Amino acid sequence: MPSPQSLLVLALVLLATLMHGSDLPAAAGNPPGSYDLAVSFSPPTRSLTATARITLPAGTGLQLELGDLAISGMLLRRADGSEAVPTAGQGGILQLAEERESRELYISYSRQVDDTGDDLIDPAGIVLLGLWHPLPDREMRFSLRAKLPPGFTAITESDRFPLAQEGDATIAVFSQPRRALHLAAAAYAVASREVRPGLQVHTLFFPEERELAPSYLEAAAGYLQRYERQIGPFPYNHYVIVANRLPTGLGLPTFTLMGRQVLRLPFIRETSLGHEILHSWFGNSVEVAATGGNWCEGLTTYLADHAFRADRGEAAADRKERIVNYLSYVNDHNAIPLSAFRSADHRQPQAEAVRAIGYNRAALLFAELEARLGAETFNRAIRRFYDRHQGTTAGWSDLSQAFSAAVGQDLAAFFTERLERPDIPDLAVEDIDVRQTETGPRLSFHLRQKTKQPFALQVPVLVTTAAGTSPFTITSTQGDTPVSLTTDGWPLQFSIDPEYTLLRRLAPAEVPPVWSQFLGAEKKLAVLESEAVKTVYQPMLDALADDSWTVKIAAAVKIGELEGSAVVFFGLDHPLSRSLFARPDLPATGFSLEVRRNPLNPGQPAVLVTSADRQETAAATPKLRHYGRYSQLHFAGGRNDRQQIAAADSGMQFTLDRLPPGAATSALQPLTDIVSRLAANRVVF
Repeated sequence: MPSPQSLLVLALVLLATLMHGSDLPAAAGNPPGSYDLAVSFSPPTRSLTATARITLPAGTGLQLELGDLAISGMLLRRADGSEAVPTAGQGGILQLAEERESRELYISYSRQVDDTGDDLIDPAGIVLLGLWHPLPDREMRFSLRAKLPPGFTAITESDRFPLAQEGDATIAVFSQPRRALHLAAAAYAVASREVRPGLQVHTLFFPEERELAPSYLEAAAGYLQRYERQIGPFPYNHYVIVANRLPTGLGLPTFTLMGRQVLRLPFIRETSLGHEILHSWFGNSVEVAATGGNWCEGLTTYLADHAFRADRGEAAADRKERIVNYLSYVNDHNAIPLSAFRSADHRQPQAEAVRAIGYNRAALLFAELEARLGAETFNRAIRRFYDRHQGTTAGWSDLSQAFSAAVGQDLAAFFTERLERPDIPDLAVEDIDVRQTETGPRLSFHLRQKTKQPFALQVPVLVTTAAGTSPFTITSTQGDTPVSLTTDGWPLQFSIDPEYTLLRRLAPAEVPPVWSQFLGAEKKLAVLESEAVKTVYQPMLDALADDSWTVKIAAAVKIGELEGSAVVFFGLDHPLSRSLFARPDLPATGFSLEVRRNPLNPGQPAVLVTSADRQETAAATPKLRHYGRYSQLHFAGGRNDRQQIAAADSGMQFTLDRLPPGAATSALQPLTDIVSRLAANRVVF
């Protein structure tokens, strides 16, 4: 360890380096504390060298996570001129206790980046998303001075874009306190468009994708205008869409980082881009409070992904697909309350179940709210929430207060029930009766809630008569709710929640067999047609099979084993699969996947998979997790060219009566003509 005297010299050098130039303001005494970084890169060695100055206001302490950073020197300097050399403790954690006086901490360090993780430093580009600088335990105001390779353009959280240049240094200052900075730099092609005076949108694409820039700029401008109308002014003066050589999809303050591999896919521009832009309001400007659960993923999903489907007339279909997804992955063993959802990290245990809760369950909470309150009141609450909390943190309780204020009634009980209970509503209809009364036809039944404790629900009912349809809403707060509905005409049929306005368990007839049901099953049985075809399907087994899978050759499987698991048949030329599904009409080329109900256990899916060869399987397999909502899929050379969801009931349906069939008498034909037609055609009796 260098001596304190040499560290003092180091500190003065760092100070001169960091503060050189008028674009980088002195950072003393800001209440959140300030964090000034100077960094340079060596792409050939995949490394960076950096210095940091952290200014702590009087009366504040700090914890820094140093991770695998190679620290070359540290110096703590107090306002009275005294100095100390701090040392990190176990696990690379540096702790500084509170002191009355302000202090400055100087750290010099380096880091070499390997080929794993989300960080990248090489001659083609730089991406820093992980622990590339000492990570504070609280938010601070950052500034950055970076020396980049020649020809590189950089993006980071910043109050302006393009970033300022001073000599060979790129400079960024961000006035919104953050815990960390993110940086990307490469030889980008830059394109720009004005959204309105004071707001610009830009793209940083690699030259190979530069022709995509105009369509992305147009789409981004549309999203920005849409959400300014719906929520309020965009919180920054610019937004940048940045291509990343690594596969990412991140919405960060002032920019989004998207994997270049997916930029050409239409759904990225049509859905994902809007989702990430919306995070500028919710998640970046209004951040998620440290306690109480993550609300922003569900709200963003509802106002972006679901709203875009609603624009196409697919709102009910989208809500149903989210319920099916939730039921595919979440069960009694892994269900958690919505308030316990924290992170959307794909790498966490039970990631799909956790995401189904944090994204889909939360989105459906907002769908239920809008159905209750109406669109005008709902949007007024959203605007109120954003106006009150922009630039700060907020939790579910703040959302509850915003909606309560907008509607003029206390919604705390609704939020508490939806956030704190791990179970979901489970409905049944019993004792159906239809009769004629003096006031008209009357439909009566009992609406039962099968959960141990009933929910407070507003349940939509749609009754069909010969004259049309009549909507009703049933308030159900008990385990058994008697219902009596008077209709204009004789009831022929009725359905419970046909538009899927609330998260609930679905009746078997409502659930289409889809791929996500197999992926989320607790027990999976893979049946190979023969040992000879194993090499054809090995890429799919290698990518998807885990401890929940049992893999067997068809000749070794007993019929009873198909009852207790979700089953996937690899290859269909075997008596075992033919006894259940005959010979399905699947294409002989490419890769096909079809999900059906298991006839031995209709509550479990049976998946039929065929592939022309190992290459087709390998090309399709990486994409399969993105197609969980479908029943039928086909890929050719890894490109999806067919996707379909099997038909299923909309809502819990109950048929009461049927109108007699009839035909126009003009369609009647003489018997001799009928006999002649029978003689000329094959007839199936």
